[in-house]
Amino acid sequence: MRLSRLAQPLKDMVSVLEHYEHPLLPTTLDMYLRDLYDHAIRAADRIEHARMILQDLQEYHHTQQERKTNEVIRVLTVMSSVFIPLTFLVGLWGMNFHFMPEIHTAWGEKYGYFLALGSMGALATGIILWMKRKRWF
Repeated sequence: MRLSRLAQPLKDMVSVLEHYEHPLLPTTLDMYLRDLYDHAIRAADRIEHARMILQDLQEYHHTQQERKTNEVIRVLTVMSSVFIPLTFLVGLWGMNFHFMPEIHTAWGEKYGYFLALGSMGALATGIILWMKRKRWF
């Protein structure tokens, strides 16, 4: 930006000097002033081109950062979607109610722990398969 601010006034100043007619300025100087004006134009163009390239690189960098962030968020969302229902079931079954109907059945007393783990595993597997079928994971 600084170079651009310096190059533009230089180009304008050399242009004015090139067309300025004064008895103290010899006509042989015109060729050198045109050459200087040409160099000033090239410098301004190169600076503008470099600024555009830098801007494109910044946009590319931001795009890459956003892509990485989106990937992390996707993974965290999938993990949350699997573990939130499991957390609910663990919280529900871990409340230590004395008169829960699931505990006092023949299956509940003997295999309650394994049934709870199995149902949670089936639920997690079902959620993952459903997400894969929807192509979210």
